[in-house]
Amino acid sequence: MPQREEDVKKRLFKTLLAIFIIIVAIFIILRFFASDVGSFFGLISRIGKPKVKDDTSAPPPPYFYNAPTVTNKKELSFKGFSEPGSKVTIFVNGPKGAIVTADATGTFSFDNIALIEGRNTVFAKAEDSYQNQSEKSQILEIAYDITKPKITVTEPKDGATIRNLNQRIVVKGSLDKKCEVKINDKLAVVGANNTFELLLGVTEGEIEIKIEATDEAGNKSTETIKVRYIKAGF
Repeated sequence: MPQREEDVKKRLFKTLLAIFIIIVAIFIILRFFASDVGSFFGLISRIGKPKVKDDTSAPPPPYFYNAPTVTNKKELSFKGFSEPGSKVTIFVNGPKGAIVTADATGTFSFDNIALIEGRNTVFAKAEDSYQNQSEKSQILEIAYDITKPKITVTEPKDGATIRNLNQRIVVKGSLDKKCEVKINDKLAVVGANNTFELLLGVTEGEIEIKIEATDEAGNKSTETIKVRYIKAGF
């Protein structure tokens, strides 16, 4: 019987000791970590509640880079920068087009944006997670041109015979629009009025002269004439 009473006393002592330790631990936690505990339970209490709109600042307008001013492609890709994570909407000739999300660096990209023949206007707007909308981006004006340039060779005439001693033939002509011109793969001088000229080095015999014009949109035309060159005086 005395042994049993001793066991009961020991268990009671251990229980009281455990209760004491728990009370001390709770006191320490409340004394030194009350703010963290409150924050934790505050975070838990906010889960599931709708966001409060506390950001009323509009994101900056998106910015396009490397966009062409003229093209012969029916569809284009547009790249640019915006506020990271913002939704960017592209507008082509008025109506809304595609919507993409800027990545963590703010980069966005639109692919396969269709154009109409002639003049196109393109801009974009950004919207952040609080539905704040930016102002318009810069307005891009892009000409969609699929018309090939027209080449008119004025000198020399096709089939002509040229006689001189300096082994040179002057090639001249005009274009109906601004172009880069190559004559037998040599870059010609193009004037402000879209005329071109090149002093072409030749040897005696039949000469083929190939004139190639490429406009700003990338459309290309070619004209070929043949002449005979004779090294002789007049």
